[in-house]
Amino acid sequence: MPDYKRIFSGADPVPQLIDWAKVESDLGISLPPDYREFAENYPAVNIDDFLNIMHPCSSRPALNLIEQSPIIREMWSALWVRAEGDFPYPIFPADGGLFPWAYNDENGFYFWKTGGAPSTWTVVVVEALQWWEHPGGFGEFIAGLTAGEIASPVIESEISGPDYEVRLFD
Repeated sequence: MPDYKRIFSGADPVPQLIDWAKVESDLGISLPPDYREFAENYPAVNIDDFLNIMHPCSSRPALNLIEQSPIIREMWSALWVRAEGDFPYPIFPADGGLFPWAYNDENGFYFWKTGGAPSTWTVVVVEALQWWEHPGGFGEFIAGLTAGEIASPVIESEISGPDYEVRLFD
């Protein structure tokens, strides 16, 4: 599993009590183990005033995975219908559909490409209907993004470099 303390600029873990059975019942899906480890040790996170990682227990509606994921999925499902299905990926709950876990301040969204075991899900990034799939999962993606090893070709600005700022939100 990733070293989240390093990834989050030395921010100490803030253990979170999570009823995973309830969360997964509310969401209608099991979540990847690397995301679960993140969520058990950190609240919702903003990286560099840019990337907002949602959390299932956040008290902030805009950062609450349970509250925001249906809204984001509904929005993308409506866009999918308007585009007559001309998207490279379906939206969850469709088989292999995209499930959101983060968004950025430039209207970009970060999804898991579901299907198979959650530990095998890849990350899909979309902004302005430009799509890019990273072959790794949540933890690998966040670690690579913050280390400057991953840059999505569809996001114009990402993490600003090794001195990025991390804010934790309850």
